[in-house]
Amino acid sequence: MNESFYAGKSINPVSQGAAPHSTFNILASHSLLDPCSSGAGTVLSVPKDEPECSSNISSMVKEGHGSGNEDHKSFNQFDVVQDYSDHHYAKTSPGKTTKDWAKTIQNEWKLLQRDLPESIYVRVYEDRIDLIRAAIVGPAGTPYHDGLFFFDVCFPPEYPRCPPKVHFHSSGLRLNPNLYESGKVCLSLLNTWLGSGSEKWGKSNSTMLQVLVSIQGLVLNDKPYFNEPVIFSSKEKHSLGYNQTAFVLTCKLMLYLLHKPPKVSIESSFLARVKMVSLVVSML
Repeated sequence: MNESFYAGKSINPVSQGAAPHSTFNILASHSLLDPCSSGAGTVLSVPKDEPECSSNISSMVKEGHGSGNEDHKSFNQFDVVQDYSDHHYAKTSPGKTTKDWAKTIQNEWKLLQRDLPESIYVRVYEDRIDLIRAAIVGPAGTPYHDGLFFFDVCFPPEYPRCPPKVHFHSSGLRLNPNLYESGKVCLSLLNTWLGSGSEKWGKSNSTMLQVLVSIQGLVLNDKPYFNEPVIFSSKEKHSLGYNQTAFVLTCKLMLYLLHKPPKVSIESSFLARVKMVSLVVSML
């Protein structure tokens, strides 16, 4: 099987962000890429850049929340929030962690805050820095166009020696070969999919940003039918039929989100995209 069809391969989107000197405890209180431009079988990478930085977690929290004078109609791509009660990994104990672990996550925060593409939104939690929630907008030209796809992330104590855990909010729908009804995400970068070398997680060069961009560009692609590792027929008509089904399921997922939206401080401007996609369902 030609692995160029494997959607589980990873994209290395940007250079690594700075790692601040300060660290913090797990319970402390206080356009990059065109996802379709390089093909599903391409691994993109650029040199890492690690300048010195003296920022600490308190300043990051303030930057995440923003100032009181900001236009509240805008929706920050990266923000620090407090309520993680509906997070998939909320009841998972972070376990015993180290200062290096906390420093690595702080670095992930800075990289996400600096380099997120416009179509990916991230929320981190002030009191549970091991958790992340991401909303990815479906790319144009795909059956997922303008859909919102939510993923819950947990950094295990072994991070970054092992990849983060990622759960997809599927609402029980199978709208992609790599996204299971159970919430499992198949991606080589997460070591849950076929891959080798740089396609798999590397403790020194893989990042959470890379995971999110890879999901958007390689999983939510224009021909998800060919994501399957074994395809008994490569006829385009089967791919077209799969796209039609994936589109309908995406619309259903948007309706479910309107009925029970995740707790991410969703504002009207953010839900407008969901409502627009959901209107299509009434026409089906």
